Amino acid sequence: MYIVTPQIDTALPSSLHHIPRRHFLLRLSTICPRLCLHNTDHNHASGNIILIQKTKLTIATAILGSALCSQSALADLYAGAAVTYAGAEFQHTSSSATTDASPLLVQAQLGYFFTDYFAVEGRYGTSIQRSGGLNVDHTASALLKGNVPVTDQLSMYGLLGYSSVTIDQQDVGSGSDSGMSFGLGMHYALSGYTAVTFEFLNNLNSDKARLNGLSLGFQYRF
Repeated sequence: MYIVTPQIDTALPSSLHHIPRRHFLLRLSTICPRLCLHNTDHNHASGNIILIQKTKLTIATAILGSALCSQSALADLYAGAAVTYAGAEFQHTSSSATTDASPLLVQAQLGYFFTDYFAVEGRYGTSIQRSGGLNVDHTASALLKGNVPVTDQLSMYGLLGYSSVTIDQQDVGSGSDSGMSFGLGMHYALSGYTAVTFEFLNNLNSDKARLNGLSLGFQYRF
């Protein structure tokens, strides 16, 4: 058993009066690194001190790394909202006629950037008014986003994914369909956290339903 005797004055500085006894030795190592060991095995004692210092450095590094990773992950998450002027076509199963309309949609977006060039994004939208007898009850999309920076503020992106759309025709009925989606857009950063977007997205193009539109959006990056 080793008895550690610090070579310092018996009167502690006033800055150490508040330190609990269980933390004193750790703080002491930063104030007085030269310790006098009553045991003659100084090499073993020095090894213990070095091991403690390395352990403290490892813990500090791990905490800092964890904090940086958490901040990086948060910086890659974004949310947004968009208004879409849409073009829609719908043919109900009970009718042979196709109805065209131009409903106005609102959409919520949530995405995550894995790198500066690649992201995934989910969207949900609905029309805020009936147009030409058609109402888009909902549209939900899961999209892959390829991003190409042009300048520090401007970037272009492409979208590819899958959408589900439900359209209601007044006095006739509603129907749902799903299929591949694709589009192109422009992203302009207003600051490090906010941006505006302008894009064209073809949500769905099937035999009984079609939905596409031009969107103006706002995004916030956490």
